[in-house]
Amino acid sequence: MTLFRENRRCRLYLSFLAGASRWRRMQERQQKQALRWWWVHPIGQLRRTVGEFHNFYHQLRQYPDKFFKYFRMITSSFDLLLSKVSPQLRKTSLRPAILPDERHVVTLRYLARKQSFRALGFSFCIAYSTISLIVRECCDVIWTALKDNYMRCPSTPAEW
Repeated sequence: MTLFRENRRCRLYLSFLAGASRWRRMQERQQKQALRWWWVHPIGQLRRTVGEFHNFYHQLRQYPDKFFKYFRMITSSFDLLLSKVSPQLRKTSLRPAILPDERHVVTLRYLARKQSFRALGFSFCIAYSTISLIVRECCDVIWTALKDNYMRCPSTPAEW
């Protein structure tokens, strides 16, 4: 009879430990999810006050030589390209939308300096996953806007 009681006590103890361990893992998972889920990350909420676009871009436009070094493009070319792609880059969202100008600046900064998406994300206060979507989308829009005028495929043997 004592062996039966010992086995039962051991099984109860082990099931209690397993349940406590499972409960602890669930608590840790819930705490991690509570810490990492935001509608907009607190750093992203500072985008309009401390982000590179809202603080630096407008000042940079006043100095054409610095603008060229930053974007590898003169301001008139930048404005022409922006006028062609701006309608397709306009977005609406429940969150504060990223302006077409800012999308264009992020993409050209990536293309000019080949910075990582994380580095761009920190400097513009935008999530790096959003930066990757912006760059991909903006490059597609630039291609569709410019391909007919500037990157035509040769249609005759003489054009080759």
